[in-house]
Amino acid sequence: MFKHLTSYSFKTFVRDKEGVAFGLFFPLAFSLIYLFVFSGLLSGGNSFESIPVAMVFSGNNSEISSARDILGNLATETEVIAGEIQAPTISPTANENDDNPFIHYVAVSDIKAQQLVANNQVAAIINVDNTDHQLAISMELAPSAVNNFSSSILYSALSSFTSINAGVQTALAAVSDSDQPLLSMMKLEAQFNADPQAANYIVAAKEQKGTSSVSIYFYACLAYLCIFFMSIGTHMITSIEPKYDTAALRSMISPVPKYHRFLGNLLSFSLPCFIIIYLILGIYYYNGVPLGNDWGRILLLMSMGLLVGLLSGSALASITKAKSNILNALFVGIPLIFGALSGLMSHNLKFFVDDTLPWFNKVNPVALIHDALFALNNYPTYEQFNQNIMTLVLMVVILFVITLIGLRRPDYESL
Repeated sequence: MFKHLTSYSFKTFVRDKEGVAFGLFFPLAFSLIYLFVFSGLLSGGNSFESIPVAMVFSGNNSEISSARDILGNLATETEVIAGEIQAPTISPTANENDDNPFIHYVAVSDIKAQQLVANNQVAAIINVDNTDHQLAISMELAPSAVNNFSSSILYSALSSFTSINAGVQTALAAVSDSDQPLLSMMKLEAQFNADPQAANYIVAAKEQKGTSSVSIYFYACLAYLCIFFMSIGTHMITSIEPKYDTAALRSMISPVPKYHRFLGNLLSFSLPCFIIIYLILGIYYYNGVPLGNDWGRILLLMSMGLLVGLLSGSALASITKAKSNILNALFVGIPLIFGALSGLMSHNLKFFVDDTLPWFNKVNPVALIHDALFALNNYPTYEQFNQNIMTLVLMVVILFVITLIGLRRPDYESL
């Protein structure tokens, strides 16, 4: 019976040409247009600009000098002239393939560093403590740079740098404590030379697929499309409720509970949606959109986002008494509002929402999907990604329960 019900629901969905055209073909067309409009950002040769920071050194002159030498592989020191931090100068003999300085910094006191942050002149304050030649680095991001692409790259680079430095210091300490320090040092040098790319780890990390300053726009687009499918979720309810569709009167005569009809619709209606969203993912990846290579988590995220979109529509349609035309306006307007506040049109608006209403984008499903994709490709851990996934799973459960509660209304025995 359930198999027959699912098959019947799928056939009725496919035969609804207007619903299929708007519910399935529109997301595909929108994603292609969005890709076409922003394709210039993917092929425009975006260069990663050096990040300005303020460094506060601790230690005596010898210790500070040693810290500067160690950081020389990562950062270039500049100075403040007329209140402005000077950008690093590049030698006129350098060719286009040479690496630009990753970080340029000014060495200042803590008070001066706070002033630079207040004036939005630096992206972060980096505290470098080399007391007793035990290098310790901590970072304080400027509020204006918390959500910037450069801040995540800066965090990843410093984390990698400190980890590598700690490993080197531990290895050198082991060499000095060994019975044959000269032989141990030769073995250590051989280990480093065995992997010549280790020294370029940080430079390579910022160029890997999945790390791009333009990816945020495509993440917002994918997140919006997931929630756009709430139009299909609304149709799952309107097709079985006589107050929306007179054809549903026939199904009311049958002894099949509305719960079963809803589950049949959920399975049959969601399948084409999953195909469309996975197809869009493939198109974006093929055209160079930096999605990364962690496909298990990417597909999990998009699947949860799609279910949130579908069940948002079903929950809204099941508990509201609004007419069909009002529902149509809602399932068009709500995803657009969520998308706009998540950076679909302008990321400055997203930053404004994050600053003024920080709680909103923590429950905005479009922002959750967008931020999870960003965290997956730019953060060194899965903590933020896992948190957003759990929030989406919780939303799926809550929306599913709300839909079932809405379906418990009278079965229109008088119709």
